[in-house]
Amino acid sequence: MLSSVTEFYASARDNDAKGNYSGLLRATSHHRCDLDISTLIFLFCIAGCYSRARVAITRNASVARHTGVENAKSLETLSFHVQKLCDGVRSGPPGISKMLTFSLIVATVGRTKELETLFESLVWQAYPEFECIIVDQNPDRRVKDIVDRWKGLLNLRVIDSASGLSHARNVGLAFATGDILAFPDDDCWYNPLLLASVSNWFEQHREYGILTIGAEDHNGISSGNRWIQDRCEIRPSNAFRTTFSSTIFVRSSSAIRDGLFDESIGAGAGTRFGSGEETDYILGMLAAGVRGYFDRAWHIGHPKRDMLSGQIVESRATSYGCGMGYVLRKHSHHFLAAAFVLYDLIRSLSVLIRGDLRAASLCRSHANGIMNGYFGR
Repeated sequence: MLSSVTEFYASARDNDAKGNYSGLLRATSHHRCDLDISTLIFLFCIAGCYSRARVAITRNASVARHTGVENAKSLETLSFHVQKLCDGVRSGPPGISKMLTFSLIVATVGRTKELETLFESLVWQAYPEFECIIVDQNPDRRVKDIVDRWKGLLNLRVIDSASGLSHARNVGLAFATGDILAFPDDDCWYNPLLLASVSNWFEQHREYGILTIGAEDHNGISSGNRWIQDRCEIRPSNAFRTTFSSTIFVRSSSAIRDGLFDESIGAGAGTRFGSGEETDYILGMLAAGVRGYFDRAWHIGHPKRDMLSGQIVESRATSYGCGMGYVLRKHSHHFLAAAFVLYDLIRSLSVLIRGDLRAASLCRSHANGIMNGYFGR
């Protein structure tokens, strides 16, 4: 195992004459979530999180199985090799001593298993500098019990909140201390290199305050940000297809911190506007002069739920459309409102011809929602 890691490190360095983090990230980008264990543990060590590497491996068998550790002779043997790796690569590539920090703001209600899946993915992050702020909207202790099981591995903080997704995120923002803010859903997951990749991108693109990335389900199928370009500047014309909430990362500058989520929009808001709060949040920043960029080179994991997948009910399709229509009106995007309604009607006709009556109905409901949200009061 040690020799394979040594070869990997040499290869990563060869890919970048500067010998910095970007070469390492490019060398491992093709691994996605399926990193072999020696590579994954090496990434822990090179990021400087030696104790996290040892604790994560020995914590419990369920976490270990996530990356195939059960194929090793024993967890104890692997932990011994980790310490050897730590001794050998403590210096690491230059420039990682001043690392950007992340605040991951997770608004949660009604989910337990999915939240543990997110925590499991965070344990294996190759980048150690992050806090996870759990904004709990549950009336019981389910989240606190889960956090108690994971607090030895992760920097977790639980804050109670009234219901409402946008309200909960604003509560979390008040407690965030990181240089970069993110808003993972409680049913999403991160691949091991994600935060390292995002940190590296922000270091190299200081002119940008916003980065959004792709989203894929367990089968590798796009589940969010289905824009026609793989990478582009974020503009009002494409913001509704490039700003899925779990994929958003923003610099925590004073200009960005002054922006809050509109609490009349989003799940649990008590209005008919069931979505669009994240796009409204980004559009407000763009209007304030903050630059944003979308890049599908990286992705978060998230189940696919849209009209064509049949994973939502008609009332939700309508409320999602209402939220979109409201945000379009709020930001005076009149042409886009008409374009989205037409797009939904064309989609409805297309799937109807193929015999999918349910998807056709959902698309029509979404179109009706856009019109209601745009013209309603």
